[in-house]
Amino acid sequence: RNPKDGGSTSSHKFKFDATFDENEGQEAVFRKVAEPLVSKVLAGFNACCFAYGQTGSGKTHSIYGSSTQQGIIPRCIKKLFWAIKTDTTVQTSVS
Repeated sequence: RNPKDGGSTSSHKFKFDATFDENEGQEAVFRKVAEPLVSKVLAGFNACCFAYGQTGSGKTHSIYGSSTQQGIIPRCIKKLFWAIKTDTTVQTSVS
């Protein structure tokens, strides 16, 4: 019940793209969650990857990774630069 709207009840449905347990590696998380977003960015769309969870659940590790296992951000940057380098149909410039 929500006391701010007079105590009425309402239901909300939420869709999850994926959930992962402690046995999933960084590569699997990247492939399932972030790699499709990189493809959308390269096609001209905006994208956002949002990490949500309890304190200490591994959000920062998933996003940044470690010295031995890259997280989502380093993998996305690597994939973006690889795509720019290998796609000969797109002209890029930096100013």
